[in-house]
Amino acid sequence: MKRCTKCSETKAPSEFHKRKNRKNGLSSWCKECDSIRCRVYRMANVDKVKARMAKYNAENPNYQTEWRTENPNYQARWQAKNPNYQANWRIVNADKLRARHARWRAENPEMMSAIRNRRRARKLGALGNTTAD
Repeated sequence: MKRCTKCSETKAPSEFHKRKNRKNGLSSWCKECDSIRCRVYRMANVDKVKARMAKYNAENPNYQTEWRTENPNYQARWQAKNPNYQANWRIVNADKLRARHARWRAENPEMMSAIRNRRRARKLGALGNTTAD
C-alpha cells in the first residue's frame, strides 16, 4: 500500500503511475489526483495545449495512419473489453442526443420529408422504389 501525497489516501500500488526515477518506481500522486491535475492544467492553458498539439501534428502528419496500420484490431479488441460502453453513454447523455437529433431534423427538412414519405409508403404496402429522386 502507498499513500498519495496529494489526497493523503492509502491506495494499492496499481493506483499510481510508474516513475523510473523514484525509489519505489511509482509516482507520488495517485492516478486520480494526477488526472485532475492534468485536466486543470489543460483547462487553464487551452492555447498552449492547442499550440503544442498543432506543432506535434504538423511534425507527425502520418502518425494516426501508421498507428492504425500497426494496430488493425485495436477497435475490435476495445469493443470486446467494453461491450456496453455505447449503450451506457446513450443512457447518460440522453439529453445531448435528443438535442442533437432535434437540431438535425430542423436543419434537414427535405431529408425528414423523404424519411416520412418512405415510412408512409412502407406502411401502406406500396410497391417499387420508395427512395427520393
